[in-house]
Amino acid sequence: MTCENVGARSRAIRARTSGVELHRMRVRKGLLAVVGLVVLLVVGFFAATIHRNHQLGQRLVDDVAALRARKHVLLRPEGAPPPAVENGSVCLASTLGVAPSDLSPFSNRSGDVKEFVDGKKPLTELSQDLRDRLDTLRPWVVAVRACGDAATVGIAQNAEPWSVNVSALKLSSAGRHTALDVRIMLHDQRVGEALEACTATMEVALNGSRESMMNAMTASAVVKTLAGVCTEAWSLADGPMRKHFGGRWVLLGTRFGSEREVFESERVTMSLMLFLPYASEDARAKLPANPMPVELPPVQRLYLGRVWSNWDAAMRKVVEANDDASRAAAKQALRDTRPWWLPAEAWLLDFDSSQFHERMEFQRALLNTLASFATNGSTPLPSSVTSDETTVTLTDVDGAKLVLTRPR
Repeated sequence: MTCENVGARSRAIRARTSGVELHRMRVRKGLLAVVGLVVLLVVGFFAATIHRNHQLGQRLVDDVAALRARKHVLLRPEGAPPPAVENGSVCLASTLGVAPSDLSPFSNRSGDVKEFVDGKKPLTELSQDLRDRLDTLRPWVVAVRACGDAATVGIAQNAEPWSVNVSALKLSSAGRHTALDVRIMLHDQRVGEALEACTATMEVALNGSRESMMNAMTASAVVKTLAGVCTEAWSLADGPMRKHFGGRWVLLGTRFGSEREVFESERVTMSLMLFLPYASEDARAKLPANPMPVELPPVQRLYLGRVWSNWDAAMRKVVEANDDASRAAAKQALRDTRPWWLPAEAWLLDFDSSQFHERMEFQRALLNTLASFATNGSTPLPSSVTSDETTVTLTDVDGAKLVLTRPR
């Protein structure tokens, strides 16, 4: 082989090697560009999520402020004296805060108390222990009732819906105590006292119904507990008594919160429980502390931060829904935002599974029935009730019947 051939071959090998290296270099640059683009997209995605969450956090600051500033003026019958309390919520929070530590046997919805209230057991079988408990707790229950005579209601600073408290359970106990007390008053023919206790207890329970879902359900339970014995008291009342209390019974329905008010409170509460860590440091400093933080592994915590925006949009639609179709669509959209690994009750706070809308409708029917009694039938009975000459029957969402005595 000549020298010229060897040189040509060497040059060809070098050219091929250089081409391979050039190709490899181009591939490396391409890969680096792709990796860089992916990194930029990921960083941009997370930056956009963080920015959006910070915006939602600032919006949450405004929502909390608006909820705290919300006041509802309580209507009063014409000619009624001025209210004794300015803000009924503040009064009630203070009174419930000093409740006796032991509220038994009125802390349980079943048992002897209910049987005496319903008339299934005669008062002659009332034990001395139970009478003593009635007497011991009566001053506190009377103080609870007094908070219903208020000019306005709003969220009390020490009893906000996102706080951990057991106020609803205490109020339920006061309602059961009143129910048994009213039964005893009727037995002793103290009809006027019975009607005052009935009316004041229903008023104070309904006052807080717009503050949270728990409060709305508690108000419903208290009114339902009292309805039977209180309508018996109304039946026994004479004309002047009915005139005195009738205006207050007619206005009971105006004290019961709307679904929109309740769901707005729940939206803010759930935002604080689920998404507070994703707000900016500045927003968190202005927001109430989360009393029940959701503890999650890092990957799930990262994923939860991504869905806040979708959850917030869906929850706002739940708040705005005003008919069955929009309500069903909004709830389904909210369900669709839930990660599979997060329990449903943590996402919906049980308002979906507890048939909250139907329970609200039952409560409004009950309040309208009481208004019809108070106006001697001038206000028509709700279409959902059945009635005859002596009774009016309401059926709740669980199929249970509430039979009320039609006033004579």
